[in-house]
Amino acid sequence: MKLLGIGFVAKAFGPQVNSAVRTLMLDGSVANRELTRVAPVTGVATNSGRRRGAGVGAAEAQGPKADLDRVRAVAQISASTQNALSIRPPITLGSQTRLRGKMHRAYGIGAAAIVSFSL
Repeated sequence: MKLLGIGFVAKAFGPQVNSAVRTLMLDGSVANRELTRVAPVTGVATNSGRRRGAGVGAAEAQGPKADLDRVRAVAQISASTQNALSIRPPITLGSQTRLRGKMHRAYGIGAAAIVSFSL
């Protein structure tokens, strides 16, 4: 249910969230030079640490318009070790669904911000 809710929130309020992120970055003197848009983000913990599971949220993707129009979601893979090493790269996706367990990456686009919603 939350996954559907975040997708709806990211779509319905994406322009407002995008504007807020752009304003925050501009106020911090680190404005984006590329176009941006908000997309749903899903996360999957892949392994070796103590925590496993999935989470949802939204992310601001940035890049050239032609590439940005292909972004449907952002995945955030996470892995950690018991030695306190944690890695969470955001990956822009051209599809919100995984076909045959594989992610379909949208190249030429980066995730500029991860956005958290309190539901």
